[in-house]
Amino acid sequence: MKQAFDWLDSRLGYRNLTQVLRERVLPQGPSWFRTTGGCVLALLIIQCVTGLLLMASYSPSALTAWASVHFIEQSPAGRFLRGVHHFASHALIVMFVVHLLRVLITAAFRPPRELIWI
Repeated sequence: MKQAFDWLDSRLGYRNLTQVLRERVLPQGPSWFRTTGGCVLALLIIQCVTGLLLMASYSPSALTAWASVHFIEQSPAGRFLRGVHHFASHALIVMFVVHLLRVLITAAFRPPRELIWI
């Protein structure tokens, strides 16, 4: 595996790009409590990807909507894709509320981060 990553790094130079993230020191140390924003972002990306994949087969017309959902359900991994999209939407709402509460509790909206919330 190391040889494959070395070859990829020689072509793309990805290790220099990720060096900033790998060497970043968090002032109060890493914790699960501070990863809520990243969880919200990951769930949003999952929602976008699964939504685009479902959109490729869905027809929103009143006459063909049920048939298109039935087609998605019968296609390989269609039921799984709908399930991921369904549960990720609920998880996104829950994680957004958790993230909002964490920001309010820790007062992360104060300077120098006030422009993020505006």
